[in-house]
Amino acid sequence: MTEKQREKWLLQRRSYLGATDISAICGVNPYASPLSVYRDKKGLSLFTGNRFTEWGIIMEPVVARYFAKTTGKTIVKSKTYRMKGKRYFGATPDYEVPGEDALLEIKTASFFAGKEFQAINSDEVPAQYLIQCQWQMFVTGKSFVYLAVLVGGNDFRIYEITRDDALISLCVAKAEEFWQTFMLSDCPPAISAAECDTEILRQEYPQDNGEKLYADDKMDTAAYLLIKKRQELSVVEKEKALYENQIKEFMKSATFLSCGSCDIEWKTNARGARVFKVKENKA
Repeated sequence: MTEKQREKWLLQRRSYLGATDISAICGVNPYASPLSVYRDKKGLSLFTGNRFTEWGIIMEPVVARYFAKTTGKTIVKSKTYRMKGKRYFGATPDYEVPGEDALLEIKTASFFAGKEFQAINSDEVPAQYLIQCQWQMFVTGKSFVYLAVLVGGNDFRIYEITRDDALISLCVAKAEEFWQTFMLSDCPPAISAAECDTEILRQEYPQDNGEKLYADDKMDTAAYLLIKKRQELSVVEKEKALYENQIKEFMKSATFLSCGSCDIEWKTNARGARVFKVKENKA
């Protein structure tokens, strides 16, 4: 896709809710929020991409070719689909698999992000990708998605996502509510704690103007709750430090400590400093 084609595609995407939008609306996308989706659709977003999105675009055809090579499957680039009767629902899958009722979605992930993916050849993937795949199947009418993931630049994995109509129904309800409540009324969703919303505020208001405001009832409440949370956090941090010190005192020079609820490592790193790590044991 050329830069001009991408700009045209991005402009078209503003007219419908796509798979990544749905994951944000459902609250499972760590990089987007309902507010950021709203701003993007209204042409208000200042985000133009970063090194992660850029490398994702560069690596997509590479990973796709490797998928075709290792599986022997034929793949073709997909088109943009729009729902009949509801043109504000759409999807642009990465590829389709001719001869199968299936799509192919490509993802690249860092080594650390790759830890969120579980057993290969399963559907145990991060919620944001599961939701994206379900939405693509809903819009296209397909029944299956191959999710090909390249982790850390050299760990290739394939996950198999089957259609889940119950989950799709939940996504459709969320999407319909979002479109009717916010998009048609030109009323943005409330600000959230998401990092992307914090970034929106940084970009919108980069400089102060010296003005002094006086709080209304809502802001008085928000300020009071902020103080309470800061006090609670201070107590929690002190308690956390106490428990860590008790454990360190017990471990002394030991490197590992095995507990019923977790495994603890207090290991000297290359710089000569001991690093304390806790890995929770999942039930």
